Amino acid sequence: REQGGYRPCSSTVPHATFPAWSTCVTGVNPGKHGVMDFTRMVDGEYAIQFVNSTARRFPAIWNVLTDLNKRSCVLGVPTTYPPDVVNGILVSGFDSPVCTGIDKSFVYPPEAYDLVKDWTFADFQETSIDAGWHLRALEKLLHGIERKEAITLQLFQQEAWDFFMVVFGETDTVSHHFWMFHDPESPRHRQEHEEAIQQVYARLDRTVGMLMDASGEDVVIGVVSDHG
Repeated sequence: REQGGYRPCSSTVPHATFPAWSTCVTGVNPGKHGVMDFTRMVDGEYAIQFVNSTARRFPAIWNVLTDLNKRSCVLGVPTTYPPDVVNGILVSGFDSPVCTGIDKSFVYPPEAYDLVKDWTFADFQETSIDAGWHLRALEKLLHGIERKEAITLQLFQQEAWDFFMVVFGETDTVSHHFWMFHDPESPRHRQEHEEAIQQVYARLDRTVGMLMDASGEDVVIGVVSDHG
């Protein structure tokens, strides 16, 4: 932050994951790119369908760069399944059908799957929470950062990419499930796991530092959050 610019930034309206990341990568608002939520109404039916990358009506930055014959590597950005054909590598985000991990359908080109096959979005279920769940979840969140960090650094150093983007979702997940321990004003506040959110942010801060060290002096680095 001290080496560059820093300012608070409003999220999209609505301030949800899919429209926010779609705005981040297209530069236009949800009314233009067409991604409003996780689901959308089916025309003429009383039904909904899940939104995916085919709903995006505006080119993402990697589409523009591909047209310019520039090389991109994009890892884990939400609303990127099915993966676009890019000049480089694209690994779809957590909205992919399998949800917890990836298969070859999540990766373009499919031949790059072996490089990223250990990429996962969730190492635990979030729907059945018992007495020891939070402790196990925190351990797996930290382990997930370590695993994705290794894949990210390997790909980052593989070539001199024109554009490289990676999304780590652990700050989102830890805040959903551990905020009640972090915030004494929460009506669900309990005095345990008080440092969990800080631990995840500190661990990701180390990851940012490693990527900065690997970048050299002639790379522009941006750190963004979709909302919150």
